[in-house]
Amino acid sequence: LQRYLRRDDPMSLAAHRALGSWRVLQTHLVPLLQATGDSDTKLAFNCLKVIVKLTMKPEQLAMRIYDHLKEKKDPDPAYGARLTELKRYHRAYKRAFIKADAMGSVVWLLGRALSVPEDVRSDDEEMMIELLLTLVLNLLHTTHPDETPPDPGDASNHIADRETLRALLSAMDGEHVLETLLYVLQQ
Repeated sequence: LQRYLRRDDPMSLAAHRALGSWRVLQTHLVPLLQATGDSDTKLAFNCLKVIVKLTMKPEQLAMRIYDHLKEKKDPDPAYGARLTELKRYHRAYKRAFIKADAMGSVVWLLGRALSVPEDVRSDDEEMMIELLLTLVLNLLHTTHPDETPPDPGDASNHIADRETLRALLSAMDGEHVLETLLYVLQQ
């Protein structure tokens, strides 16, 4: 999966869209992360790499599509549909972390890696911390406040994004993710 995602065509993102439509993150990767977090850190690490790649901000993941839509006077509607599809999958990925109580696994893995003193921490533990913080950042992604208001037809997606973000923040608060991030920032 890592290889397919890394080599995905930036204008079609077929592998990303296929994995989103097949609900691979929700049905396989999040449960695998929860099940292997404490027993097989190497598998959890590789699982996290795929999860982080899938949960990238849609505007960052589909940067070439986004630029194409901004630059062209009459852009191809298929590109807009692909970007909308990626945004829908991103929202579903956030919901997967809310529903599956996977935030507890994220905090546990982060706490485990942070519990090792910094001067004796291995490269794998440093990468685990970096991946987990990137995952939290990807999940917290929201539209920029200065962005133009959504079209009236797209208002329901905008409202769904806000509700998903609220639920995600509540789940993060319940699992002490925000306190863990504060601890990391203090370090």
